Amino acid sequence: MQAERDLENSPPSSSLKPILVVGGALAGLMLLVCGGVAGYVAMKTPAPIKENVGAAADRRYEPEEAEKMMKKWYAKNQRTIALTEDPVIVTKIAATIFKIDLPADFSPREAEQQGSHARAVFSKQSDNSALLKMARAEWMMPDATALSAPDDPQARHALEIVESDSGGRSETTLRATRQEIKTFQRELTVLGQQANFTFKQGKRALDNKPVWKIWGAFGTTNGAAAMIMLIPASEFDEQAVVRMIEGIHQADKLPTNTDDAAKPD
Repeated sequence: MQAERDLENSPPSSSLKPILVVGGALAGLMLLVCGGVAGYVAMKTPAPIKENVGAAADRRYEPEEAEKMMKKWYAKNQRTIALTEDPVIVTKIAATIFKIDLPADFSPREAEQQGSHARAVFSKQSDNSALLKMARAEWMMPDATALSAPDDPQARHALEIVESDSGGRSETTLRATRQEIKTFQRELTVLGQQANFTFKQGKRALDNKPVWKIWGAFGTTNGAAAMIMLIPASEFDEQAVVRMIEGIHQADKLPTNTDDAAKPD
């Protein structure tokens, strides 16, 4: 009965056709008008301008200059040199990080280049607890040459790279201990900048050898650089270490491609 009642209240099919036709026409007209208005607004409304972020916020680059910067960024991030023990290549990679007068008996151990990062290790052949590790993280902003603060994110990043190890071959981690450990900081002048270096006495976690660990970060023309030095406790000479660090020289200009980076002079 209910179904019959509904059928009775429904208009005949012949009367629905004109209603549908009219309704469809009105709907189409509304879509056309709304679509036209939306399209007009979209064409007339300027796209939002993205603000630049960072130290170069006020600088505007011309298209040609921006293209050159992009090509330079792409080229340097394609530079990859697998971990190598070739002393010539190790020395060449190290020279793009910074130059330092190595202690006597130190020789190249290993190095690698991964895109915009590089690390190199030198060691004393007669004692594997005598190490010098260096690393570079290339600048994210153009024309940068200095770190803004000791805890600058790029300084921390460079220190993370230099602390990394390849299978225990250049381990510089000190043992955790409850005993009081002698440690102090010194502000040194490196490449005309003030840089904080930490001096810490302890035992290397790898073999329990008594050592001094010295580490710090500073800016170079090629990026944020960091170094870690491990010295057997019996050979530690604070003033000699300070002279060596403050005598660091500027790095060589970075090569533009992998072939140039790996090619011996």
